[in-house]
Amino acid sequence: MIPELNATPAAPATCHIDGSQTDEGCNGHTCLLGACFCARAGGEHCERPTAARDCAQEEKQAYSVLASGLKRHAAHDACAFYSAPYGILAVDERRWGAAQEWERALWTAAAAGVTTDRNEHHKRQFDNYAELPRHLGHAVEVGCGPFTQLQTILQARGPPHGATLVAASCWPVLHRRLGMHA
Repeated sequence: MIPELNATPAAPATCHIDGSQTDEGCNGHTCLLGACFCARAGGEHCERPTAARDCAQEEKQAYSVLASGLKRHAAHDACAFYSAPYGILAVDERRWGAAQEWERALWTAAAAGVTTDRNEHHKRQFDNYAELPRHLGHAVEVGCGPFTQLQTILQARGPPHGATLVAASCWPVLHRRLGMHA
């Protein structure tokens, strides 16, 4: 079962669909798709600013030149970006950049015939996507990369009316693999 996110509608013109914020915005809380997601303080309309956390030790561990492996960021991510009940909805630009580098390395190193990124594992973890409607209409997958999850979801549902795949960072890899030029 997919947990319901209790997003608070933002005050007019403070949290925009593109994630930008004006005026007080979401008071340091996450602005996603035009809604504020309150955490740690917050209040009914995110009117109380989120409490700052000291994550210096975790950040040092995550970004140290000696740090390696995918788990090196786990403690920093949990300290700096996690908020109950939503999990991690947003990260800072530095963390996002590190994730993009890993993705690019994975995509570049993958054999030419590789077409999925643990899709069957994800399918099992999300109970075969049972919560999704039988007919999807127009589907949107944000951050899909070259190994879209939509290909697995659609196996049991048939084609949607349309699909939009959003993953700008995968274009250099696709261009190299397909011999395309930007």
